[in-house]
Parts: sequence; structure tokens; C-alpha cells
Amino acid sequence: MESMYDRIKKMRNQLGWSQEELAKKVGYADKTSIAKIEAGKVDLPQSKITAFSKVFNTTPSYLMDGDIDNKNHSIELSAHKKSVIIKVLGSVAAGIPISAVEDIIDEEEVTEDMARQGNLFGLRIKGHSMEPNICDGDTVIVKEQPDAENGETVVVLINGDEATCKKIYKYEDGSIRLVPNNPAFSPKLYTLDEISTLPVTIVGKVIELRRKF
Repeated sequence: MESMYDRIKKMRNQLGWSQEELAKKVGYADKTSIAKIEAGKVDLPQSKITAFSKVFNTTPSYLMDGDIDNKNHSIELSAHKKSVIIKVLGSVAAGIPISAVEDIIDEEEVTEDMARQGNLFGLRIKGHSMEPNICDGDTVIVKEQPDAENGETVVVLINGDEATCKKIYKYEDGSIRLVPNNPAFSPKLYTLDEISTLPVTIVGKVIELRRKF
């Protein structure tokens, strides 16, 4: 009888992924963990079962029980979808184009459809101001653009310091307010004059969150 571990191995092979590739996608350090899982030597917690189901585009029920009614059959189709690799940055600094940033700490895969939206990069989040939605150590996928709509989450540079991630709200007088999700941190208002003199520069808009379990 096919076990959950057999299904994990089967779906990995269907998608043409190595054990090392799958390890990276679900947050393990190396392929050793995947080898042990596929051999049935590891008891997976629910959080990891959920992580595997997400990368396989299926459901936890299918992974655990093999329930065909709960399987998302798009997994076979997803094997033929191409992905694009983007760089994940540890920091973004003023005056340096994203394409020239050397603080590359990781890579992420995005779909071709997502990549067509524009120039994308990943940014590793530092700090707790956007919790609980975006946490320290998370990676956000950012579309480079110089402006954003009210309420969108953006990456901004302020006064030449390292980039920060906040929600943005704009006012008729040209001022903007940068708002953290965490109520322990205070919003900050910047006048039109401060925006140009500090300066306050929008680097891009956050379009997706990636979190390792």
C-alpha cells in the first residue's frame, strides 16, 4: 500500500525535482532530510505536511491518505510549467540599482507569468515591525516600481538607510504615511519636502510572501 512518504517521492519525481531542490522548497537545509522522509524514517509534523502539499500543489489529505477526490490534479500540468530564478537580497541601499546589488543571499523561483509583471527581486526581512503578517527572516517578492497605491505594502529607502518594508498611504498635500502592521511600532509621516530632501524613495511593491517552515 502506498504511504505518504511514497507519494512525496512519486510527486517529486513527477515534477523532475532532485531531493536537494525539494529540500530547499520546503525549508530543509539539505537533501539528507528528504532522503530520510522518502524512506519513511521521519515522523512529519502537520506544518511540514502542509508545506509539502503547497509545493506539490495538492492537499494534506491526499498526501496523508491518498484520497483522490482531494487531490489537485494540476500537479501533472505544473511539471510542464517553466519557472524563473530571481535573486534574494539581504539588503538594498540608496544609490545602487537593484541589478548592481552584491548582497545576494539566496534565490527564489517564480512562475513565468509572475516574472512578466516586471523586474522582480526577493528581499529578506529584518525586524518585527510587519508582524504578524510578515516576520523576521521571511522573504518578500518585490516588483520594482517607483510608486504604489494606498494600502499597498512597499519597500522604501529613507534618508539613505537600509530599505524597510511598510504599508503606504498618500495624502492630497503630497505627504505619505508609512505604517507597520505591528501595533508596537509607530507609523511615520513624511511631508512632501521631507520626501524630496531626506529622501524617501519607493523601491518597489511587495507582491508575494515566502516563508520557510
